[in-house]
Amino acid sequence: MIKNIVILLVLFLFTMPSCISNKVVPFKQIKISKVNKINLPEGIVILYSTSWCYWCERAKEFLIENDIPYIEKDFENKEVKEQLYLIAKQIGYKGSVNAVPLFIINEKIIIGYNPVEILHVLERSSGKASKTSIGMSVVYE
Repeated sequence: MIKNIVILLVLFLFTMPSCISNKVVPFKQIKISKVNKINLPEGIVILYSTSWCYWCERAKEFLIENDIPYIEKDFENKEVKEQLYLIAKQIGYKGSVNAVPLFIINEKIIIGYNPVEILHVLERSSGKASKTSIGMSVVYE
Protein backbone atom coordinates (compact mmCIF):
# COMPACT_ATOMS: atom_id res chain seq x y z
CA MET A 1 0.00 0.00 0.00
CA ILE A 2 2.76 2.47 0.96
CA LYS A 3 4.73 1.46 -2.12
CA ASN A 4 1.72 2.31 -4.33
CA ILE A 5 1.36 5.72 -2.66
CA VAL A 6 5.04 6.48 -3.18
CA ILE A 7 4.79 5.48 -6.85
CA LEU A 8 1.72 7.68 -7.34
CA LEU A 9 3.44 10.59 -5.62
CA VAL A 10 6.54 10.25 -7.82
CA LEU A 11 4.41 10.02 -10.96
CA PHE A 12 2.44 13.10 -9.91
CA LEU A 13 5.59 15.12 -9.29
CA PHE A 14 7.11 14.22 -12.65
CA THR A 15 3.94 14.75 -14.67
CA MET A 16 2.87 17.96 -12.94
CA PRO A 17 3.16 20.91 -15.35
CA SER A 18 5.75 23.45 -14.31
CA CYS A 19 8.37 25.80 -15.67
CA ILE A 20 11.46 24.13 -14.30
CA SER A 21 14.78 25.09 -15.81
CA ASN A 22 17.57 22.58 -16.31
CA LYS A 23 20.20 25.22 -15.61
CA VAL A 24 19.81 26.52 -12.06
CA VAL A 25 22.74 28.38 -10.53
CA PRO A 26 23.03 27.69 -6.79
CA PHE A 27 23.11 30.89 -4.73
CA LYS A 28 26.50 30.10 -3.23
CA GLN A 29 28.05 30.12 -6.74
CA ILE A 30 26.91 33.68 -7.45
CA LYS A 31 29.69 36.13 -6.71
CA ILE A 32 28.71 39.35 -5.01
CA SER A 33 31.57 41.73 -4.51
CA LYS A 34 30.03 44.49 -2.40
CA VAL A 35 27.15 44.22 0.05
CA ASN A 36 25.40 47.43 1.02
CA LYS A 37 22.99 47.28 3.96
CA ILE A 38 19.44 47.09 2.64
CA ASN A 39 16.73 48.07 5.09
CA LEU A 40 13.82 45.65 5.01
CA PRO A 41 10.37 46.85 6.06
CA GLU A 42 9.08 45.21 9.27
CA GLY A 43 5.73 43.43 8.88
CA ILE A 44 5.48 44.09 5.13
CA VAL A 45 5.85 41.20 2.73
CA ILE A 46 8.15 41.56 -0.27
CA LEU A 47 6.88 39.27 -3.02
CA TYR A 48 9.14 38.39 -5.95
CA SER A 49 7.03 37.16 -8.85
CA THR A 50 6.74 36.89 -12.62
CA SER A 51 3.84 37.71 -14.90
CA TRP A 52 3.52 34.11 -16.12
CA CYS A 53 3.60 32.31 -12.74
CA TYR A 54 0.31 30.73 -11.65
CA TRP A 55 1.43 30.36 -8.01
CA CYS A 56 2.48 34.01 -7.92
CA GLU A 57 -1.09 35.00 -8.77
CA ARG A 58 -2.46 32.70 -6.04
CA ALA A 59 0.02 34.22 -3.57
CA LYS A 60 -1.11 37.77 -4.42
CA GLU A 61 -4.77 36.74 -4.00
CA PHE A 62 -3.93 35.24 -0.61
CA LEU A 63 -2.14 38.39 0.56
CA ILE A 64 -5.02 40.62 -0.58
CA GLU A 65 -7.72 38.35 0.95
CA ASN A 66 -5.90 38.45 4.28
CA ASP A 67 -5.17 42.20 4.27
CA ILE A 68 -1.42 41.57 4.32
CA PRO A 69 0.51 44.58 3.04
CA TYR A 70 3.03 43.63 0.37
CA ILE A 71 5.43 45.07 -2.15
CA GLU A 72 5.66 43.20 -5.43
CA LYS A 73 8.98 42.97 -7.26
CA ASP A 74 9.49 41.77 -10.84
CA PHE A 75 11.78 38.75 -10.58
CA GLU A 76 12.64 38.99 -14.28
CA ASN A 77 14.22 42.42 -13.79
CA LYS A 78 18.02 42.07 -13.57
CA GLU A 79 18.49 44.86 -10.99
CA VAL A 80 15.69 43.48 -8.82
CA LYS A 81 17.26 40.02 -8.91
CA GLU A 82 20.68 41.45 -7.99
CA GLN A 83 19.10 43.25 -5.03
CA LEU A 84 17.48 39.96 -3.98
CA TYR A 85 20.90 38.26 -3.99
CA LEU A 86 22.26 41.07 -1.82
CA ILE A 87 19.37 40.76 0.64
CA ALA A 88 19.83 36.98 0.83
CA LYS A 89 23.51 37.43 1.57
CA GLN A 90 22.79 40.18 4.11
CA ILE A 91 20.41 38.01 6.13
CA GLY A 92 22.63 34.92 5.85
CA TYR A 93 20.35 32.86 3.61
CA LYS A 94 22.27 29.91 2.16
CA GLY A 95 19.65 28.34 -0.13
CA SER A 96 18.81 29.00 -3.76
CA VAL A 97 16.76 32.08 -4.64
CA ASN A 98 15.98 30.97 -8.20
CA ALA A 99 12.29 30.22 -7.76
CA VAL A 100 9.03 32.14 -7.68
CA PRO A 101 6.99 33.05 -5.82
CA LEU A 102 9.59 34.11 -3.29
CA PHE A 103 8.73 36.02 -0.14
CA ILE A 104 10.87 38.06 2.21
CA ILE A 105 9.15 38.62 5.54
CA ASN A 106 10.90 40.02 8.60
CA GLU A 107 14.34 38.97 7.30
CA LYS A 108 13.16 35.44 6.46
CA ILE A 109 13.00 34.03 2.93
CA ILE A 110 10.15 31.71 1.98
CA ILE A 111 10.37 29.91 -1.35
CA GLY A 112 7.05 28.92 -2.91
CA TYR A 113 3.45 29.65 -2.05
CA ASN A 114 2.99 28.43 1.51
CA PRO A 115 0.12 30.28 3.24
CA VAL A 116 0.65 28.58 6.60
CA GLU A 117 4.31 29.57 6.78
CA ILE A 118 3.51 33.13 5.65
CA LEU A 119 0.97 33.50 8.46
CA HIS A 120 3.39 31.94 10.94
CA VAL A 121 6.23 34.34 10.09
CA LEU A 122 3.79 37.26 10.34
CA GLU A 123 2.76 35.88 13.76
CA ARG A 124 -0.88 35.54 12.74
CA SER A 125 -2.81 32.68 14.24
CA SER A 126 -5.26 32.36 11.33
CA GLY A 127 -6.15 33.60 7.88
CA LYS A 128 -8.70 33.24 5.12
CA ALA A 129 -8.27 30.17 2.94
CA SER A 130 -7.58 30.84 -0.70
CA LYS A 131 -8.66 28.73 -3.67
CA THR A 132 -5.57 26.58 -3.32
CA SER A 133 -3.64 25.91 -0.19
CA ILE A 134 -0.91 23.67 -1.61
CA GLY A 135 2.55 25.22 -1.40
CA MET A 136 4.24 25.36 -4.79
CA SER A 137 7.06 27.19 -6.52
CA VAL A 138 8.44 27.45 -10.01
CA VAL A 139 12.18 27.12 -10.42
CA TYR A 140 13.45 30.00 -12.47
CA GLU A 141 16.72 30.90 -14.09
